[in-house]
Amino acid sequence: MKLIIPVILLEIFQKLFRYLVVDEADRMSHTARIEWLNNLEAAANYNHNCVTIDDLYNASFLQKILLSATLSLDVEDLHEWRLRHPCLFKAVKEDVVVTNELSLNSVIIPNSLKIEYIVCDTKFKPLVTHERIEGRKSWKKILIFVNSKLASYRLAVLLKMLSVGKYQVEELSSNLFGNRRQKVLARFRKGTTRVLISSDVLSRGIDVMDIDVVINYDRPLNEKLFVHRVGRTARCGKKGRAIFLITAKEKKDFQATLQTVSFTGKVKERNFEGVKDAETGELYGQALTKLKETLQNTQKASIRKNGSFKKRWKKVTKS
Repeated sequence: MKLIIPVILLEIFQKLFRYLVVDEADRMSHTARIEWLNNLEAAANYNHNCVTIDDLYNASFLQKILLSATLSLDVEDLHEWRLRHPCLFKAVKEDVVVTNELSLNSVIIPNSLKIEYIVCDTKFKPLVTHERIEGRKSWKKILIFVNSKLASYRLAVLLKMLSVGKYQVEELSSNLFGNRRQKVLARFRKGTTRVLISSDVLSRGIDVMDIDVVINYDRPLNEKLFVHRVGRTARCGKKGRAIFLITAKEKKDFQATLQTVSFTGKVKERNFEGVKDAETGELYGQALTKLKETLQNTQKASIRKNGSFKKRWKKVTKS
């Protein structure tokens, strides 16, 4: 996305533009200068052609404030921002334990966050997710993270079937255009939608207060995503919970991740003991069968749509 600056704003920037505040700066480090930072600096009269010592003393500099939960201190990344005498500030609450062993690239996660991980087979993840949601009526806003568009769609379909209308489920899909995405977020903010499913990419820019729990249906791919996900809850000193669904093979790597991010709060381990009863097993089996049928119908509809488009395109090209 290019930043287009109207002429009238250029004049305002030249006179008044003093501070540049960039949120989620770590995600923009490699693209900001190419896409918009050069234009912005030029608009801010970022001219430092100093000839004398007085020119150097009187030169004005655009002050940049970079905000992020996982800001990298890599020299190459910071160089893109052209920082002048940079200072690092870390937000630390009183109940957070900070040790001397923390590296510069480490992050601080509040102790008001409780982490829980459930060890289960992949095939039972949807059922485990449903049972945790159904078992805690006090959770009013639940954000679920997945790693792919297909996983988001599959989980949304299954949870809607398993919940039988007991709670509202929606997903942030890349198929949502215009105001539809904002309407989904608005319903989640109001609490009309209790469960929202999203990928890491589509969740960027989501600002929803009072999220009770973040469920990691798929494990975060790296430590940065880990911090960004859990950072959606336990904000401003409030309590929050992050749940991770992992397989037995992933357990060791997950525990290593907790050490990497220097988490010192409570961690609870649960093990999925299997389907509770025959009725639950039958309901889950029916949901899986319906999901398979839904996916097949969706695929057929997509093929028909693409085939129809190809026929129309051939007519256009021939004419």
